[in-house]
Amino acid sequence: MSQNKIILIAVTALVVLSLTGCGESSSRASSAQRRWDRVMEKARIEAAQQGIEQGRLEYAVRLLEDLIESDSAFAAQAKEILEQLKAAKQEIAQARTESTNVKL
Repeated sequence: MSQNKIILIAVTALVVLSLTGCGESSSRASSAQRRWDRVMEKARIEAAQQGIEQGRLEYAVRLLEDLIESDSAFAAQAKEILEQLKAAKQEIAQARTESTNVKL
């Protein structure tokens, strides 16, 4: 099992345990939900960055677009990464086109 999956399972278990053992107010539950959402959003940013490093660009694009659309706290960071990724993809495509033209 990858390290990310282990971390995700551990975080999930901690959140579930913190919610189930408590009979406290809904404000505590909503606070826990916000923390959980933030952890998940951060995990998506990290997964997108790993996807880029591993060459899984479409996967990374999907994750980043979802974060941007969800008005996440990480939306600005996701937008910046997505713009950089699209610029890099465009540069690669242009370099390939120039390389093909030189060979002809």
